[in-house]
Parts: sequence; C-alpha cells; structure tokens
Amino acid sequence: MTSYQEKLLNKLIDSYEKSKTHIGANKAKQRFTAELSKLFPEYADESDYASFEIINSEMQELEGKGFISLKIRSGEMIDKAELNVDMLDDIYISLGRKPKKDTYAEALALFEKYKCCNPVLEKFCSEQIANIEANKAVKYVSPEGDCGELEKILIALKEIVNIQSETFYRDFSVRVYGDSKAFDMISQQGCDF
Repeated sequence: MTSYQEKLLNKLIDSYEKSKTHIGANKAKQRFTAELSKLFPEYADESDYASFEIINSEMQELEGKGFISLKIRSGEMIDKAELNVDMLDDIYISLGRKPKKDTYAEALALFEKYKCCNPVLEKFCSEQIANIEANKAVKYVSPEGDCGELEKILIALKEIVNIQSETFYRDFSVRVYGDSKAFDMISQQGCDF
C-alpha cells in the first residue's frame, strides 16, 4: 500500500472511529468522506501533473478493491473519496491497524479485572469504562492500540496500596515487575489518578 493510500484510509478510519456509527449509537446512516485536494494539496496544484496522475491512479486502485468510492468533480478530477464501511475488516488488515473496538474490548477486560482491587482502581476503571461507552479516548493506551502500559499502571495501582513500610522504587519495581526500572518509567508518565 502506498503512502497516499495509507494516508487517505487512515483519515477515513479515524473519522469512522470517532463517530456514533462506530459504537452503534447513530440512527441515520453516516458517510465518511475526505476531499482529496485538502488531504493532498499537490493534487490540486495544476503545475504538478505527475502527482495528480499518481494520486488518481492510486485512488482508483483503492476503489477497485472496494475500499472506497470516488466522487468525480469534473473530467478526471476526484472531488471526494468515501469509505466503504462494509470493507472495514479488509481495510484494517491492509493497513496493519488494530480496530478501535478490539482495543476497547482489551481495555474493558483489564478494567473489569482490576476495578474491584481497591477504591482508587474502582474510581479510575469506572471512569474509563464510561469513556469507552461514550466512544472517548482511553487513557494510557498507545495510538497503535497496545494496552501493555495500561496494564502496568493498573498493576502498580493494585500493588501500591499493599505497601506496609517504606519501600524504594527499585525494590517495589523488582517485586512487582521483575525489573528495577519499570516502575520508575511508569511513574514518569505523569499518571493523573
């Protein structure tokens, strides 16, 4: 997949994942479109015909795969590209991107696992579950959808309340993570609980 194709599909997927349609809360059918001339300024540059041809060709290739449909403005000029939501699974695979719903399912499982451990975790996990239900961002999940750092933070919050005496970061980190620097790296992220 080319950089133009990736940029377009990622923009369309981002729009879809921020929508009510993504969480099934939209009553009307939404369309997810991107104007090519705004996304790729060189596309509308009349002095750069080579870029125009390349972008046209690559967008037609995506349309041929069924990922998008194109709206032609005039002649060969493409006005908009519209996401084909029926092809989302194939698009995610082509992009090598993890669907937001999968990330949310993984995060929900973690929040359910840790929310009954102590009052701080209960409050934090409940707030994050509400964010997921409202299709808002989940804290401490990487942009790629990795929940590894989130789980390390939840483990720290679970274990920190069990400390009975003064403990060095390093000792706590070794006991909980088996790594003397892991807790220090987590605490430097500026968690706001």
